[in-house]
Amino acid sequence: MSNTPMSFLYDDDGRAAAGFKGKAGDCVTRAIAIAMRQPYREIYDAMAALNDDYYGRKLAWQTKYPTAGSRRDRAHVRAHAGRTARKGIVTETVAFHDFMEGRAARPRA
Repeated sequence: MSNTPMSFLYDDDGRAAAGFKGKAGDCVTRAIAIAMRQPYREIYDAMAALNDDYYGRKLAWQTKYPTAGSRRDRAHVRAHAGRTARKGIVTETVAFHDFMEGRAARPRA
């Protein structure tokens, strides 16, 4: 076994080439794109759609029941609502797990 230290290799997996700039909380999106060898934009769009569905349903529920949930939770939902993967991904949903299982079954490029 070698004692050679590992070197760091930066990889944004095409994030900059897809037109994204600046810092973002998209580490899950980048990790999936790198691990599955899929274009960043494709994975970003899929994650954004999952987030939009999740937060859209939560926002609709909170609109129907405005006193439900904590003030912090309501603010969190409003801040994350919209079609974006820039602020993180909710990985505890059935939809996310279904996405990952479906992608894992596809051959890598």
